[in-house]
Amino acid sequence: MVIFKLIRQFCSTLVRKGWLFLPLLLTACLPVKEPVSSQLQGSGTIVVEMSGFHNDQGVARALLFPSPEGFPDDFNKALLNLQAEIRDGRAEITFSGVPLGFYAISVLHDENSDNRMATSLLGFPEEGFGVSNGVGSRFGPPDFKEARIILLIDRLQVPVKVEYLEEIRSERRRKRRQD
Repeated sequence: MVIFKLIRQFCSTLVRKGWLFLPLLLTACLPVKEPVSSQLQGSGTIVVEMSGFHNDQGVARALLFPSPEGFPDDFNKALLNLQAEIRDGRAEITFSGVPLGFYAISVLHDENSDNRMATSLLGFPEEGFGVSNGVGSRFGPPDFKEARIILLIDRLQVPVKVEYLEEIRSERRRKRRQD
């Protein structure tokens, strides 16, 4: 009860000093009963700008996920799955008519065009990959929450840098030698 009294006094002081917007801002930060994405209406376009491809062989694939289920590599669980030609180490894919809300994007350099990530016998990726928000290289797949973006406007541009496991390993070895 004491905490509520303190909050009420704080808000009253803000209102008296003309800072009315702060209590409104605090109210907006309170949890809602339904997910934000279900409250949003409309749709937009997500343009995925991919860079860092080693070569122009194969295709660039981008998967758009509305939830953690299947992220980052289950093509069947992705809301949309598109491919584009790679030119000069770059590619661009446009997801149109996407309902406003939260998403995560994963990218694959499908060098052999077999519609899947080529892996070693131990399960390590042998083709380039990347995810939205620049969630970088680490052990294991990236986390949906870290890669999550929000579509709230008509057109959202999302840069994704494609990385290759062998390059990541070489860079780590180089840094260890320097230390």
